[in-house]
Amino acid sequence: VGVDNMCILVHAVKRQPDGIVLEERISNALVEVGPSITLASLAEVLAFSVSAINPMPATRAFSMFAAMAVLLDFVLQVTAFVALIVYDFRRAEDGRIDCVPCARLKSSTVAGDNGGHQRLHFVARYMKDVHGPILGYRPVKFIVIAVFVGLAFASIAMSTRLQPGLEQKIVLPRDSYLQGYFDDLEKYMKVGPPLYFVVKNFNYSSASENTNQICSINQCNSNSLLNEIARQSLSPETSYIAKPAASWLDDFLIWMSPEAFGCCRKFVNGNYCPPDDQVQNFSLNPLYGC
Repeated sequence: VGVDNMCILVHAVKRQPDGIVLEERISNALVEVGPSITLASLAEVLAFSVSAINPMPATRAFSMFAAMAVLLDFVLQVTAFVALIVYDFRRAEDGRIDCVPCARLKSSTVAGDNGGHQRLHFVARYMKDVHGPILGYRPVKFIVIAVFVGLAFASIAMSTRLQPGLEQKIVLPRDSYLQGYFDDLEKYMKVGPPLYFVVKNFNYSSASENTNQICSINQCNSNSLLNEIARQSLSPETSYIAKPAASWLDDFLIWMSPEAFGCCRKFVNGNYCPPDDQVQNFSLNPLYGC
């Protein structure tokens, strides 16, 4: 980010006439390309700043850091980098080698490089002598337009085949311990990535209305959250939900229910009575029963 602005500044300075002083050439170059690089940098900062409102913490943090980095990069480009351009041009005019500034070229070589009209570099010569003239031919114009129009329509047609979502393994390092977890999830469960529904400010007491609006066991609302998820799982091709949700709330309510295992949760003497699927680490007295 920002390398393009640096190249634009350097080329703008090189396009200035050699007859004026270096500081004036720098000033003219900033007047010429300064507004464009300023608008481009501000557009990038605004784009990253808008992305900072994303609720995903990773995306929000990246957007905030990227916006600040682009802004600081632009400030350094129009201040410190401009000063470095001045020093570099003075080095070139003094005939010093860029990588070894202590060494100086011969005066004849420097005069040959600086004297007369400034030579164009290879890319500029290619654009002027080869690329530009070829694009000027009428058949080439029609071919270029036809190719890009065809690619545009092909992209529109193929966009309907894009699958929503992001593969979770892509955003993880290759040596992450979660890679094995997602491999096993895809191999054995074959239901795709997990989907979590998180309910905040939930009153989980059995007498709360919030409980009936979420649970899916008997006496829960028919339009509760878990029941709606179960209904959506019946049409996975549109809802992308493969199975009903597994909720701790249903398990908790079943565990609390006295009729769940035909057990009152207490022995006659008041001791705790575990359910049948819980390991019992003590012997039951046959005189007491659940």
